[in-house]
Amino acid sequence: FTVVNPAVVDEITDQGVPEENVRYVENGVDTERFNPEADHGNDRSEYGLPDDTPLMLSLGRLTGQKRPELLVDWFAELSERMEEKTSLAIAGKGPRQESASAVAQSRGLHNVHFLGYVPEEDKASLYATADYFLLPSSYEGSPLALYEALASGTPAIVSDLPGTRFVADAECGIVTAFHESREVSRIAEYIAEDDEHPANARRYAVTHLDWAERGAEYRTEFDRI
Repeated sequence: FTVVNPAVVDEITDQGVPEENVRYVENGVDTERFNPEADHGNDRSEYGLPDDTPLMLSLGRLTGQKRPELLVDWFAELSERMEEKTSLAIAGKGPRQESASAVAQSRGLHNVHFLGYVPEEDKASLYATADYFLLPSSYEGSPLALYEALASGTPAIVSDLPGTRFVADAECGIVTAFHESREVSRIAEYIAEDDEHPANARRYAVTHLDWAERGAEYRTEFDRI
């Protein structure tokens, strides 16, 4: 077995599979396709997004695990503490889309944009237009959307999970508890001070997350087998 989350190694071996038959190989990302210097041919206007405000992006299926309602509530609090107006784009569809939209309406938010399904071929341009990528999930394995955002030079604000904590260590984003109001001021300060994290995000992705490196790990495993 090859798995993309170290926790799954324990789950499989607990079922009796010998440890030497299970290998952990992370997800990877195509850093040539997801590249802030590439000409993607699109800009924010393609998605009906404002060009004159910083943009935060969440991309993924809108399920309970992704906590889109919490994200909208969190963004409402953040907007109140930010001196500069900021926009939030939520890309993806799912069973929690209507409830997340209802939260935005109840909070009187006109700067939250639900983009719906975004085709795979358009994702690179969308990441490139964003200033921050948001991942408020309650659980993640090896989050591909996060890797794509980092490769696009988009720093991340993520939940405190085993598969996301590297963001803080690599100084390409910040780890937070989206459900704790006291954390919101810290995020506002981070956004006001951040200047090197976009370059750090791109550098980390190229160095550690590129599919060329992951492919080499798989080839080594195939040779061993």
